Amino acid sequence: NNCPPEKYVEYGEQEIERLCARFRLNANKIENSFRDYLENSTTIPKDLNPLINYTKLIPCSSGEYERGFSHMA
Repeated sequence: NNCPPEKYVEYGEQEIERLCARFRLNANKIENSFRDYLENSTTIPKDLNPLINYTKLIPCSSGEYERGFSHMA
């Protein structure tokens, strides 16, 4: 588990709240599902799936990064 031990209870909550606000998702339901996932990471709770699907839409790079990579070659 990659959670910092001193903040295990609150790990990722601010990020989840921000993403839920951005995508208009029920933050309480998703935070509870995330806590369930942290306790039992063998299965992903179904209430966590909407957030997972939305995060797949977030670009991992931008034109600025692409230009930087092209100059490296």
